[in-house]
Amino acid sequence: MRSLQNPIDWGKVGLESLRNCPVCHLAIAVAMPQELWHCLPLLEEYEELRLGRMRVALAVQQGAVVVLYECGIGKVNSAINTQRIIDIFHPEQILNVGVCGALAPSLRVGDLVQGVEFAYHDVWCGEGNAFGQVQGLPPRFNAEGLLSDYLRESDYAIRAGLMCTGEYFVPESVEVERIRRNFPEVLTVDMESAAIAQTCHMLGTNFTALRVVSDTPGREADHQRQYREFWADSAEERFSQIVEILFNYLEDRNPEQWTK
Repeated sequence: MRSLQNPIDWGKVGLESLRNCPVCHLAIAVAMPQELWHCLPLLEEYEELRLGRMRVALAVQQGAVVVLYECGIGKVNSAINTQRIIDIFHPEQILNVGVCGALAPSLRVGDLVQGVEFAYHDVWCGEGNAFGQVQGLPPRFNAEGLLSDYLRESDYAIRAGLMCTGEYFVPESVEVERIRRNFPEVLTVDMESAAIAQTCHMLGTNFTALRVVSDTPGREADHQRQYREFWADSAEERFSQIVEILFNYLEDRNPEQWTK
């Protein structure tokens, strides 16, 4: 196992070595370093690579080639780096793992949510387009693939529905109400999932997201404090459950049967 403090710099070694790697069964996108650290226990042994500023852990787990990558915060970072992962590793499916803010009143901090639809809450291209729709693309991007089906059909306590993405940490109840007006069935908000979903849609890659609620904007007077307390008190346990779910998924699947 390589240390995260001493990764291979593929910018110096050359990307051709990576382009010849075996098919990648699953790529897992996280936005932040703390999410990367909490997901690493899924990989019993891994090689860390560095693609520019992006950290990537590459492993074979339960017979499946798995890539875990830190895509960065926001739409541009997550889209660019997801395209790089797809171009290099050709994953059969991508999963976005991370935290989210809950807009559905029934959700609480620590709940797990699967995205099965994805939309932008801060995009408006004018008449003839739905709110959140990038002109020329679907109003919403749908989750697809074996992992998406597995999560929806499993016995785990996971809510499934619409995740909305925007370029800011939703701060106040007025913003929460605006998003709810435009997307009445929204479950959560984050800053990456719809951008990754759009990238996967355009490049023909299966995608879904599995996130844990870290805060409840609009319901908590100081949800920034709520967010900090989640990382201090609950993150390790909740990410451990995500790791368990993914470990069981990989164990239950025969990689030879995984197809697009």
